Amino acid sequence: ARPLGPGAGGRWVSLAMAAEDVVKEPLSGCLLPATTRDGGPAGAERKLTLVGAAMRPTRFAFIEFQVYALGIYADLKELPAAMFKAPASGGDGEAAEREVLSALASNPCDRVFTLTFLRGISGQQLSDGLTQSLTDAGVPADAIAEVFTHLPPQIDKGSTARFDVRPAAGVVEVTFASASGGAEAFPVHRKELCEGINEIYLGEGSIVKGMGASLLERLPTLCA
Repeated sequence: ARPLGPGAGGRWVSLAMAAEDVVKEPLSGCLLPATTRDGGPAGAERKLTLVGAAMRPTRFAFIEFQVYALGIYADLKELPAAMFKAPASGGDGEAAEREVLSALASNPCDRVFTLTFLRGISGQQLSDGLTQSLTDAGVPADAIAEVFTHLPPQIDKGSTARFDVRPAAGVVEVTFASASGGAEAFPVHRKELCEGINEIYLGEGSIVKGMGASLLERLPTLCA
């Protein structure tokens, strides 16, 4: 696999693992699949590519804990050519990060957000955290409640959650998968939820660390 950047200093590295390309999220070291399949009715066989990753931290008694690694996947053909080039504000820095985050957030393409849990937490802890974040992003309470209808009581380390966000259809397909592979998917038909998930992961009040920097580094390597 070709390198995506130097291996030292928390930079992107593409690795081979069980014949599958994976990418290391720099802050947590978590390995994320470089591609995933779009499981929605619009394209069950469509391959989506990891365009950026980040880490969700939380604080307790002044100590920061890593909760999950976030990956964002999209169909590269649906992204504008400008996204694969350095932003007008430059190749790095806060202004460049805001520019690329805004460009991805405003793009109407389908995208998949995957959460890979770095520690075991209760379902209630995940519900409480995301409920507050989505409420702050303007998502109605009944739409948020639908997301957690099938939330497992315990989320083990290595488990995943997946949000297939389809802005044009106004639907989010939610999947909670156990570390052993069991999964259950269900749709939430609310446009506000699509917008809220974009906001908490790509907006100015993002709850994750490192997404802007990873987009700036990863996207140019994906340009054909």
